Amino acid sequence: MGVTLEPDELTLTSRDAVARFFGVFTTTIKGWLVRGMPREKKGKSTYSYPLASIVQWRRELDQSEGNKGDQERRDLQNRLLSIKAELEGMRLSEAKGELVNPHDLLQDFLSALGVLK
Repeated sequence: MGVTLEPDELTLTSRDAVARFFGVFTTTIKGWLVRGMPREKKGKSTYSYPLASIVQWRRELDQSEGNKGDQERRDLQNRLLSIKAELEGMRLSEAKGELVNPHDLLQDFLSALGVLK
């Protein structure tokens, strides 16, 4: 799995191993690295990934984004409710004859053209 035991913690030796551990794609790990996921340089282009540090980093990230995510979720729910209310209002207006269905208008227009021929 790409695991080594360091003196203080379990270390993964590749991005693929980190992805498998967390059950995500390697592209997700690349994104996490951009966002500051901990890693340790071991050579010119070789890194190790300290698992305990990554888990702690993810917890902190989830907590900091949790509040933002909750607000976004509430905003989206409110938007959905507004759209549903607007749609229901339009249906009611159509039922009262206050709105014209475009399909019905097109049919009436085509029928009128047929009469004119």
